[in-house]
Amino acid sequence: MSFADLITAVNDVIWSPALIWLCLIVGLYFTIRTMFLQFVNIPDMVKQLREGQDSADGTSSLQSLMMSLAGRVGMGNIGGVATAIAFGGPGAVFWMWVMALLGAATSFIESTLGQIYKERDPDTGEYRGGPAYYFEKAYKHTAAAPAFKAYAILFAVVTVFATSYFLPGVQANGVAAAVGEAWAVPAWVVALAMVILLAFIVLGGVKRIATFAVYVVPVMAVLYIILALIVLFLNFDQIPEVFGSIFASAFGVHAVFGAILGLAIQWGVKRGIYSNEAGQGTGPQSAAAAEVSHPAKQGFVQSFAVYVDTLFVCSATAFMIISTDMYTVFRGSSEDGEAYTPDPEALQVYSAQHDAVTTSWAEGFTKKTGIKVQIRDGEDGSMGHQIVEEGERSPADVFLTENSPAMTQVQRAGLLAPVDAATLAQLPDGFAPSSKDWTAIAARSTVLVYNPSKISEAQLP
Repeated sequence: MSFADLITAVNDVIWSPALIWLCLIVGLYFTIRTMFLQFVNIPDMVKQLREGQDSADGTSSLQSLMMSLAGRVGMGNIGGVATAIAFGGPGAVFWMWVMALLGAATSFIESTLGQIYKERDPDTGEYRGGPAYYFEKAYKHTAAAPAFKAYAILFAVVTVFATSYFLPGVQANGVAAAVGEAWAVPAWVVALAMVILLAFIVLGGVKRIATFAVYVVPVMAVLYIILALIVLFLNFDQIPEVFGSIFASAFGVHAVFGAILGLAIQWGVKRGIYSNEAGQGTGPQSAAAAEVSHPAKQGFVQSFAVYVDTLFVCSATAFMIISTDMYTVFRGSSEDGEAYTPDPEALQVYSAQHDAVTTSWAEGFTKKTGIKVQIRDGEDGSMGHQIVEEGERSPADVFLTENSPAMTQVQRAGLLAPVDAATLAQLPDGFAPSSKDWTAIAARSTVLVYNPSKISEAQLP
């Protein structure tokens, strides 16, 4: 097993559906237990950002927020959102919003705990804290103390590797790839430049990191959001379509993406947490460095960070991608999967049983007519109901599907016309399957149905 295979295997276990639902349930639990704090205390969040002061030992609330955002705003807001849309459809954006609203409560809890159990570094006098500290201290005088101390050590070790190598590696790789794509600069040159620049900042300690973040992060985020608004303004006629696609896909009623509701939730939650880091354990470390009169004050600030990251920056990316229609949704959580997004130049073929028969038919049809075929597969019942609900046109042009009650309903609605073996000769030349293929299709009790108007529009021979 290669290292990449090992990472994939571990990732599949960690990001299982169980953990995804756990993140949503925990966020909902903290929301209820704090009496919807992330909504009713927004004025307190803004007040603490405005009035918080630093000290010789700790950073201000604003500086702590900017350090946190410096780690959050990045590839997760750009590549993460694009990935969520590519594998979960536009509806994944809605579930990212939901994760942000619930995650703000989670962020409040973990950041407040970071403040409660923080320590002063004996060498520098600066504050240190985070999950590794409060796992050990909160359960120090309980029977579970040995287990939580071991867990705290494990978390600390994993955090060292994650925040020193893996998370920065993702960001650095993204920067190198973007610069290389835009200006053909070698990756090693970009890497060397970043190391030199970061050395001047990181080696100065928490104070220098905080000071740098306060000046850079707001400018970076505001400029990005302004650019997104410009793109959205240039495509203002698409705004209703953007929100329509997001909400229709999020609740499973979209004509194309309605069948992937589960993936929309899954990728929305996964990329939402990857972007805003609520519950991930990295936010409390920045929160612990702040100088505040009450731990909850920094919890307010870190909750607001989730809003900035997801509701503003991630939404900006999503609006740019969807409004310009520059996205493709793939099956199987891989770019090698079949595309859900229709190719406007291809004949859309829906097959309830996508196998060698339908593939050979599609290849033969393309060879004879020169018209590209895009095969889609799934449950014929759900697709049939969607067609009837639309009432105007089918999302596919050709159907190879079981003669189910749903498809019968479609035919009765006059949206599709059935074609059996006796009428195959009436179809345009090159359109009908070969007799061998048709025998195989008929043997599994299926019928070929098609949209006459679309076939006319395609101008088949």
